[in-house]
Amino acid sequence: MVAFGQKGDQARPKRKPKKPQQERVWNCSPGESDVWQDLKPYKRGWKTDGRGNFYQWDYRHNDIEMWEKRGSRLYHVGSVDPENGDLYKGPKHKPMRLPW
Repeated sequence: MVAFGQKGDQARPKRKPKKPQQERVWNCSPGESDVWQDLKPYKRGWKTDGRGNFYQWDYRHNDIEMWEKRGSRLYHVGSVDPENGDLYKGPKHKPMRLPW
């Protein structure tokens, strides 16, 4: 007779080792970022440069998310370095409707 469901019968899946972090790590806040301070306030935490680009602070990664307005949608352009304003990550989000 075979018994199922005993503790020793099932092997646990092995965890994959974490990849080494290749991205830069900064602990810059919105108040310390000259790039964020130079943008014009728009609505509800969003800022704009006046050329159709909108910016939102990403508190998880401590960087700035850049969005481009096309019609009634916002398209993700990428992440902007809060210290020098360079785009260093590509788009990852789907287009979204205007949140305002």
